[in-house]
Amino acid sequence: MKKHTYEDRLTYMFMLEDGYSIKFIGKNFGINCKFLACLWHVYQKNGPDSLRRKKTIRKNWDFKQKIVLAIEKMA
Repeated sequence: MKKHTYEDRLTYMFMLEDGYSIKFIGKNFGINCKFLACLWHVYQKNGPDSLRRKKTIRKNWDFKQKIVLAIEKMA
């Protein structure tokens, strides 16, 4: 599966604004139409920055344990 960069996603949004269909863009650029429709909805609601990928931060066991202990001390 192709990774679509921020610039790619922005290009798709501009094409949609210019009147190209979701199906046309999906077929020609190899992006799932349902995913593209979701991106379009988010773009219309929140603007161009919403198309950027969010970094997922995963916490290890020690960090989680410190949080639980801090919450227990507060209670």
